[in-house]
Amino acid sequence: MDDHQGDRNAAAFWVLALCTYLIMPGAYSQNANSSEDVIEAKTASIPERNLTETEKRNLARTEEWRKEGSTPGGDLERLVNEVYAESTEVFLPLNTPPLYVVKRGESKENWHTLELSGRGHAYTRRVMKLINTVVQNNRIAAEVVVDRVSADGQPFEQRVAIFLTFDDDGKVITDHTYAGTTDLQALIPYLPEDGQKALKAIIENQ
Repeated sequence: MDDHQGDRNAAAFWVLALCTYLIMPGAYSQNANSSEDVIEAKTASIPERNLTETEKRNLARTEEWRKEGSTPGGDLERLVNEVYAESTEVFLPLNTPPLYVVKRGESKENWHTLELSGRGHAYTRRVMKLINTVVQNNRIAAEVVVDRVSADGQPFEQRVAIFLTFDDDGKVITDHTYAGTTDLQALIPYLPEDGQKALKAIIENQ
């Protein structure tokens, strides 16, 4: 499957998920840790469908993804090495140009280095909340609110759509994250030397 076909499939899944939510709200699932008043109101008004064991596992794994990817409190080592499969794909379609952080079948080393070096340098806070979560077999679509504080102390909120696919062991094999365009070159000076090398290698490996 080519990259464009993958993007079209992800977009089609998201449209299907939204249509399912609007037409058949019983197919809609909320993450239990979304505690905003509006989310509680939605949960109270929308009956939950019967989830398969695979879907329950994948919802739980998505919560692990949220928890381990957050700072403070998360474990980035576990995020990269345990939540994601050994062979995985992390893709940012809305970046300019679109960016593969990791490609299937290639090493996660540069991504691992970048994640660890970014904490405390590119940002000092990155707390993620799952707002709306839709599950279908081994696929998850979710709206995520990211509460960030940049390295220079500027707080900002980012809204992101994520599309995760899990393997039979419950590990992420594809992650397509739709976020705003990031000037990755501008991040380089904020990173320590190993992080700079890792980010440059990721940018060059497209």
